[in-house]
Amino acid sequence: MTKQTCIFSRVLALVMSVVVVGLSGCSPASGGSFQIIRGGINTTPNSIEGAYDYYTGYYFKEAILEAGDVLLFELDVTTLDGQFSVRVENSSGEKISAIGKESELVIESPGVYRVVTEAKGHQGAFSLTWEVK
Repeated sequence: MTKQTCIFSRVLALVMSVVVVGLSGCSPASGGSFQIIRGGINTTPNSIEGAYDYYTGYYFKEAILEAGDVLLFELDVTTLDGQFSVRVENSSGEKISAIGKESELVIESPGVYRVVTEAKGHQGAFSLTWEVK
């Protein structure tokens, strides 16, 4: 391998590493800390839904939003037992809004926001969708 080829290979490897790290930091995340028995939670870019015999903990989906964005939420919950709630948190983890059956939220400052579902011994199902205007 020539000296020029070796340098080019190293520079290319460095550039690719920077691109991969940079892109992974830009993607909204999802996850949480929860226990589910017989069921699961599924997501799309603008929804979270689940059906289960038991759900305790929280699950979140992040969204990168701009000032002036309007979020329109629709929530459908079936509860056979336990408690279930949905909230939106800012990038500091502070609750900025509780979400009900039909909710609207105007974003005041740009950043990464989290849509969080939380349950305590919840048996049932839910479907949460949102649209950004």
